[in-house]
Amino acid sequence: MQQLRMVQSKRVSSASPGNLGPFNGTVQNAALWILTVGASTIDRSFRAVARLENGEEFEGESLYQPLGLLNPTTLPPLVYPTTSNHTLSEFCNQGTLENVRDMVKGKEVLCQELGGEAGIARGAEVKKYGGVAMILMNEELDGYTISAETHVLPATHELKKETHLLSHCAFLFFKRSICSKPGILKPDIIGPGGNILGAWPSDASFSVSSGTSVSCPHLTGTAALLKSSHPDWSPTAIKPCYPSKANDPGIVYDIQPDDYILYLCGFKYKDKEVEAITQKAVNCSKRKSIPESQLNYPSFSITFGSSPQVVTRTVTNVGSASSNYTVKVVLFVSIQLKPEGIVFTKLKQTATYKVTFSLDDEGYSQSAGHKLFARGSLQWISAEHGVSSPISVAFKNDDRMPLLTP
Repeated sequence: MQQLRMVQSKRVSSASPGNLGPFNGTVQNAALWILTVGASTIDRSFRAVARLENGEEFEGESLYQPLGLLNPTTLPPLVYPTTSNHTLSEFCNQGTLENVRDMVKGKEVLCQELGGEAGIARGAEVKKYGGVAMILMNEELDGYTISAETHVLPATHELKKETHLLSHCAFLFFKRSICSKPGILKPDIIGPGGNILGAWPSDASFSVSSGTSVSCPHLTGTAALLKSSHPDWSPTAIKPCYPSKANDPGIVYDIQPDDYILYLCGFKYKDKEVEAITQKAVNCSKRKSIPESQLNYPSFSITFGSSPQVVTRTVTNVGSASSNYTVKVVLFVSIQLKPEGIVFTKLKQTATYKVTFSLDDEGYSQSAGHKLFARGSLQWISAEHGVSSPISVAFKNDDRMPLLTP
């Protein structure tokens, strides 16, 4: 409720969506008025190379970077500490290596990361039983996300597909997905959230952190800068600015605070329940509610059955007074857009367009098949600007499709 009141007063409210991916529908803090910030990896790494006896090298990450290990003269044998009695020793969690101490001692130990403890604790277990180094292997669900940690022995975190023995996949800290409200696509944006270096209250004085709690402050700061540059813009108008020229996007999508009241009325809440959220007098019986898919959100989230889906959006010109926009759509389902071009003649002029999504046999065969989702984008382009809106399509059951749910 406090976050909605912030938006009503034209202040940006942001939140992290949690780190429960990569499954669908796991985004938290998904209220429409919140800037929901997911996490992405970055183009910097704390490189750590694992070199095997046979000369093969596999690049991972680690904060354990002693100078003496740059060119080791001898290489320990590599061992995968699995046993026939299924003690889960291959995961190197606390207490799991005791029965394979002879196998581990003096070796470089390959550990799987599934569940259990942090990589540092696994390394401590390896060191406890005489292991001299560790390679921590990602699980498939972890995808391309690997952690740089302050290990207690030479160790590197590797992508699963990088090796034959070590058997490359990747997990971001969220999956952009249809949340509990299938007409809305969340999170709104992603920001740097993988192995972010920062000061730390310890002897090391620095460490790295990962997750949406790290990425959210980055994008919240950016939102504050945008708001200071454009104090008349609403929090919603700021959302589509990120993937474009942030301070000069050309066009924006805006939602008025009263639109959220109409949206809440659509859930059949009692007037007093809506008033408790909005802190305004409400009479839903005298208002026409707005379905979530029809809110002027800068993205599209469509669930396909057998009927076409029609949505409208309104854009506001905040760029050049005189500007022409054409549309570019990337999506393997049938889509009709009216109009296909927008002409502005003054600042703050608005234009509304309608998008019809439908699934013909050709579109189905190209994109749906047995997939749960398809994705694409709709981009308005002028000589100076380009604003892109992501599209997510969920395929629902009909006579051509298996039962698929978001």
